[in-house]
Amino acid sequence: MSQKIIVTKYIIIQWYSEYLNWAIPAFRLCHSKVEPETQIHTHMCYSEFEEIVKDIDNMDADVISFEAITFKAYYY
Repeated sequence: MSQKIIVTKYIIIQWYSEYLNWAIPAFRLCHSKVEPETQIHTHMCYSEFEEIVKDIDNMDADVISFEAITFKAYYY
């Protein structure tokens, strides 16, 4: 059972890495031609921000609002 969990976690981490390697340059490209006075705002919903803090910083947004959730909130 633990081997399956480790493999699944590796696949998820690999997927996040591949996604962020695409998404961050795309986000930066979208705001690369704006005037210096323009503030870039973004909103994120995620449950484990500490895993992607460096990636969030690499987005180069001026204002970031976070909506932190836990999966436990959805259990009744």
